Amino acid sequence: VTFLWITAVPLFDFFAVTIGRIRQRRSPLKGDRQHIHHYFQDKGIDSCYIVIGLAGLSGLLSAIGLGLFYTNVSDGISFILFLLLLVSYVLIFSRKRTSEKKRI
Repeated sequence: VTFLWITAVPLFDFFAVTIGRIRQRRSPLKGDRQHIHHYFQDKGIDSCYIVIGLAGLSGLLSAIGLGLFYTNVSDGISFILFLLLLVSYVLIFSRKRTSEKKRI
């Protein structure tokens, strides 16, 4: 479960993009610009800041996972917390990107 926390940022992005594509009735395997780094680039944020921000977020989520592990929180509780965060992220970002694409 700790590995899921360490790899959370790419996993969250993968699931949000895939579900967003499915909601748009498009192939989940077809590339587009719906990944989180493209979203920030389209908002005009410099690539250097995007990398720093995503690395920081990854570090934070990794620290949470390691903290849960080293404080002997059960894997079940850690997994449930991970899933709650994943579902929240996917609901927010797959919907937001889908609605932005519909406006275009």
